[in-house]
Amino acid sequence: MAYPTDPRWGGYVPWFLRHSNMSVEGNFPKFFSLLSQRLDRLFKFNECQVQLSRFGPWLESESLSRFKFSDRKTLDTNIQEYFNAQVIESLATTDALADQDEQEARSAEKRASHLELLLNPPPIGLGAIRVFRFEVKDPAKAKKNLVAAEVQAKQLRAKAEATREQRKSHHYRTRIIERISVLESILHILPNESDWYGSLIRDIRRFFVESEIMLNIHIDEGRPSQIVPLDEPLLQSNVTDNLLPRLFEKFPDRARELVRAYHDFLGAKDGDTIFIEAFKSLEQLARDLTGDPKFLFDKSHLDKHFSSLHGSIRQTLIRLDGHRGDKGGHGKNAPPAHEVRYLLFAICNAALLLLDYPNASVQD
Repeated sequence: MAYPTDPRWGGYVPWFLRHSNMSVEGNFPKFFSLLSQRLDRLFKFNECQVQLSRFGPWLESESLSRFKFSDRKTLDTNIQEYFNAQVIESLATTDALADQDEQEARSAEKRASHLELLLNPPPIGLGAIRVFRFEVKDPAKAKKNLVAAEVQAKQLRAKAEATREQRKSHHYRTRIIERISVLESILHILPNESDWYGSLIRDIRRFFVESEIMLNIHIDEGRPSQIVPLDEPLLQSNVTDNLLPRLFEKFPDRARELVRAYHDFLGAKDGDTIFIEAFKSLEQLARDLTGDPKFLFDKSHLDKHFSSLHGSIRQTLIRLDGHRGDKGGHGKNAPPAHEVRYLLFAICNAALLLLDYPNASVQD
């Protein structure tokens, strides 16, 4: 399976770079609960027959320290805690509370509290904590500053609380991507020649299905196992093995453009931009085929050049055009990132349809 690469990576680009914009649809708490129990069993009883004392530091290196090994705990405990669903949730909350919005709110509250203490120090009596009293030269101005500081603190706290869930979701997504990366690293460094490896792959696939997560594990003999979006092998099969050879024969520019879109897709580039550029290639292919430099995927042009198209297919092509998300040209919002994969697949199918169309008005 082809992935965008850089020679410095040694032919393998980590998951967190390949799929940094992954959609976290599905029940990941359920998935990680199932996975952590399975990996705990794998290493607690050493079902994989590895050198346990070496595996943890090796995994830390392989994962580029996305996984941190603690030698104060056993390997199974390290891994079980790392993939524990409650731990991941707690870490996302901690990450959100460390964001700039939260820090600004805490700083403002600390400043307001300090000004309040200067204006209204606690009484000094028997057993009281001794405080240093400072003479406030301008009480009215100090009171004004205190009111302003309290208002600012309240505003910043309200802002932090209003954005906290959104920020937590962002951090949770980051933590998920890190753990999928580490899971792939585990699959890379485990010996894969024995029956238990196939059993492990089978179980992880079942966990994906049970948790309604659109991921799969691709196994290619002689290469490390890869975790891939469920539709990725299907997309490659249709683009690489079917469409591209035919395009390169007669329309090499269009072929190169779709190859670029395909690799941008695998490289987790902006999905909206990928779709817009890929659809422009489809549009240009239609112009190349028909000889009509003004061809658009609308009813009049489709009726003129592809008159035998079934009505529902004609509407499908028109609606595919309508998904373009460049707001300046069409005034429409882009489709969500996880839908762009489907749209790219639809573009490739549409290109095959145009190439196969047996109409005399199409220029060969």
